[in-house]
Amino acid sequence: MKAGGSLDLLVFKKAFSSEAMKEGVDRHALADCIYSVRCNTGDVALKNDLDDAVLNNDPQYYEEVYLLYILDNSQPDALDKFIRTNANEMQRRNDEARKQPGMQIGYSIDPLQTIRNIITIDAFVPPENTLELLASVILDSLQNPQQTYPRKSQALQLLYVYMKKPLVRLRLLPSFAK
Repeated sequence: MKAGGSLDLLVFKKAFSSEAMKEGVDRHALADCIYSVRCNTGDVALKNDLDDAVLNNDPQYYEEVYLLYILDNSQPDALDKFIRTNANEMQRRNDEARKQPGMQIGYSIDPLQTIRNIITIDAFVPPENTLELLASVILDSLQNPQQTYPRKSQALQLLYVYMKKPLVRLRLLPSFAK
């Protein structure tokens, strides 16, 4: 496995090289491929090398997308940062919908779905200020007359998943009562 792992890493590093990028290699597709290889190896050193290859060659993608793939509940601060970033993005989209009534805008990434995926991690409960931010964004999504029905549905689904977590339910209810 080690020899194959080193070969995989060499191939990915070469693909990330500036020459390959000039030829039109999609960095995000490559990073997704690296993640796939990462998931199928038990070699911790190889996983670290693959993560470093993504970080060194596409730091923005690493921070905004890839890191979310490799986090677990032992990194609550990073998970909380992702929730807050996505909640702020959803608030921006709510504000944008209010400014441009009747205009439908499609996005490839759904911040509410990303948040929902994070909070389904069993042992993770966000801090109180993050819960309050989420409560505000969920309510704004539901109450915004310019927001689309699919977005409102996503907000309800997020609320449902949150309310299923006992610790969150106890901490979140006061936010909705305001």
